Amino acid sequence: MKIFILLSGEHIELSEAELYSILKAENIKFSILARLPQVIGLELNREDIDKIIVRSSMCKLIGELLLLCDAGKNVIIDSLSKASINLKPRTFSVRIDRVRGCCKNISSYELEALIGSIIKEKISGSVDLKTPDTRFYGVLTGGKFVFGVVISQIKRSRFNERRPRKRPFFHPGTVEPLFARLLVNLSEVPSGKILFDPFCGAGGILIEAGLINCRVIGSDIDPAMVSGTAINLKYYNIDYDLVVADARYLPFRNIKYVSTDPPYGISSTTMGENVKNLVEAFLRNIYQCLNREAKICISVPQKLNIKIESGYKLMNEYFMHVHKSLTRRIILLSKENNV
Repeated sequence: MKIFILLSGEHIELSEAELYSILKAENIKFSILARLPQVIGLELNREDIDKIIVRSSMCKLIGELLLLCDAGKNVIIDSLSKASINLKPRTFSVRIDRVRGCCKNISSYELEALIGSIIKEKISGSVDLKTPDTRFYGVLTGGKFVFGVVISQIKRSRFNERRPRKRPFFHPGTVEPLFARLLVNLSEVPSGKILFDPFCGAGGILIEAGLINCRVIGSDIDPAMVSGTAINLKYYNIDYDLVVADARYLPFRNIKYVSTDPPYGISSTTMGENVKNLVEAFLRNIYQCLNREAKICISVPQKLNIKIESGYKLMNEYFMHVHKSLTRRIILLSKENNV
């Protein structure tokens, strides 16, 4: 099935990285049809689309791809007139968006009206902008026009329902669920496998991992945080294993997937340890606990200038500006040469 995915425009590089991490984690076979600003075109099996919908934090919309052409009004109208639309909805709507001011010479309202007229002739349906049976969606981006039928519009507001203050145990140092889900996905952990968070805090990352059907294991040096995490995981009906442990001296072996956001805020505790030293000691000591195919996703403040120890391969890193005093550095690591 040919589809297109509209990604979040906030952090496009991270949005793409998350999508490809999900595809890899779920072992989804695909081919790339188009890579445009904020839009990716893929060909994959229909049943795999739900896996993307369930996991993603940065996908906004997924549609069945009907048309990909140059972004000229006449080209679009001519191409769509020739396109096959094998649908018979009673009602439909058409919406056109543009990315980064693409093709300002084309009126989106005029294009919606023209496309609506063509579709009406093809399927004999009537326009309903409020509750249509079928929603057609197009986007002007990178000098191209991408058009199709909406399969799912992914509401990122679903993450707001799990914001830290809405959980039974609250701690102000907890990452927001949207960002926690991103960190889980970037670790490439498959659903059904174990994800480990060695700085679990109030359980934000473990909650998001558990909700995509991962088995979760967490540890924290603070017993109060471990107790609070247990309360939160029970609240979301997530099975778990938790232990009070210093992340520099972990009682585990054969760890394969790690996702974590170590404490560094004013309200977080490091038990008196310098944050930079704590993170570097953690990376140094967890190495012996890792599976030879292990993946680590760790978020730290850029200003810490964390040193990556020898033995690790830096797979990628991304920078996310949060506010004037915090830019996050998201580091993806594997074992060098899988040793």
